[in-house]
Amino acid sequence: MLVFPDGSIRGTVGGGCGEAEVWQAATECLQSGQCTRVEVDLTEDESSDSGKVCGGRFEVFIDVWEAGTPVLPDSGPCLLVTCLGPRPARDWRGAPAGSGQCAWATGESRVLTVDDGCFWELAFGDGRPKLVERDGHEFFLDPLGLAQELVIAGAGHIARPLSQMASICGYSVVVVDDRPEYARGELFPAARVVCRDFGAFFAEYAVHSGSHVVLVTRGHKLDEDCLRSLIGRSVFYLGMIGSRRRTRAVLDELLSEGVDRQWLGQIYAPIGLNLGALTPEEIAVSILSEMILLRRGGQGGSLRGSGKGPSQAESAAPNIGI
Repeated sequence: MLVFPDGSIRGTVGGGCGEAEVWQAATECLQSGQCTRVEVDLTEDESSDSGKVCGGRFEVFIDVWEAGTPVLPDSGPCLLVTCLGPRPARDWRGAPAGSGQCAWATGESRVLTVDDGCFWELAFGDGRPKLVERDGHEFFLDPLGLAQELVIAGAGHIARPLSQMASICGYSVVVVDDRPEYARGELFPAARVVCRDFGAFFAEYAVHSGSHVVLVTRGHKLDEDCLRSLIGRSVFYLGMIGSRRRTRAVLDELLSEGVDRQWLGQIYAPIGLNLGALTPEEIAVSILSEMILLRRGGQGGSLRGSGKGPSQAESAAPNIGI
């Protein structure tokens, strides 16, 4: 969450009273120029009128940024590393404070490239931000340059709502189709649109560990062209629309051509979560839901179906984002 000098914000750390507490601390940091940590305790009794009754605790590190620091590379992946300082004592976890010498100052941020080595493998194993500890100090690793992207093959009815919703959820979206009348920017205002042969496009496109590829073309032969150009390459998510019969025919054909069975096994086909979706918009929700579930490590199912009472189910819901 960004907090600006005029008090306005962009983003969220969960809303409610906890966010108000973080916002107040951030405005004070903007005045002092010093970074700090805030621990928000939401475990007060339900009879409390403070609003802090959701359950659980979360910590926020508040850093003060000024224009131009740190400077990011012009291109290529990099890693933004911020030292959060010594690990604090967390009595509620029975964890003592961290100790040890560290060459980093609390709040210091550095931009590392692959040649720097330090922290690199930890960060880009899955491309997700993470907290790590070294020498009793905590560091926040933020991989940059490998943004979560969605590449949609096929610019039909499903692609349009999927492109829009994925963009809202923070994905960088590319739509490719070989038909000029479909590959039109005005139909996909939230995406980069490419009019090109499917196979040729994927043969040259640089997919990476943050790429989500969705095949919603108009025919299984075109799906095969896409997949042939992607054989052996690693992406985070690869899904193909179609009935079980159609998708099985595609996979069997590629298997008969000698494509590795294990690589084919990573393909989500038929695509999406089983929501009972019927309309293009609902199918787009199904596809995006599966992408988010895999990216965030969710379980699917209804939170209400956890077998807990209403108050417990609410406190168990992982709805706080940092």
